[in-house]
Amino acid sequence: PGFHQLHLRFKDANGRWGMTTARTFYKENLTTVVPPGQLANVTKGEYFFDADPGFGKGTNIPLTPGKDLDNLTFAADVTALEPGFHQLHLRFKDANGRWGM
Repeated sequence: PGFHQLHLRFKDANGRWGMTTARTFYKENLTTVVPPGQLANVTKGEYFFDADPGFGKGTNIPLTPGKDLDNLTFAADVTALEPGFHQLHLRFKDANGRWGM
């Protein structure tokens, strides 16, 4: 539990690396917030770039519902983005219909 930083960078087909970007996030131990055994399965994930389209209106992240998404992978489609800086946002919904931040 605590603050952490996620660092991302990408390499193109010519072997050139892009700039690294970092995002700070807070990891919370959910068993202190929700009693053990009462955590709901994550049932939906979505992503969007830059502007929030509204809950449930982002691009779907395919997933198998469950409490453990350790091996979740997906490819974000960037083909429609104009050149320049953008922000990638992710969020997930649980079986009780509650969306994360």
